[in-house]
Amino acid sequence: MFHTQGVLFEDAFGTEEMRAVFTEEAYIEAFMEIEAALARAEARAGLIPEEAAAEISETAAIEYLDLEGLEERVAEIDLFTVAIIETWQEAIGEAGEYIH
Repeated sequence: MFHTQGVLFEDAFGTEEMRAVFTEEAYIEAFMEIEAALARAEARAGLIPEEAAAEISETAAIEYLDLEGLEERVAEIDLFTVAIIETWQEAIGEAGEYIH
């Protein structure tokens, strides 16, 4: 087990800056950015509507998610990526059908 807090081990396995890269919030934001890039590529290939890709890209930020709802969904299904997708889909409506 890697220790990342406390006096002895706090910076033994990374710095404060690197720990910030791997926060839940940073993971969610990166995941959403990747899904937005996928939507744009799918739109260019004619697989999904351009409007949907634009909406997905515009809302690819943690501020569009109900974080309490997301936490509940993770606890319910134990699949955090699916929970992010479903919470995001609910937040943006019709265009959400094309996420992932």
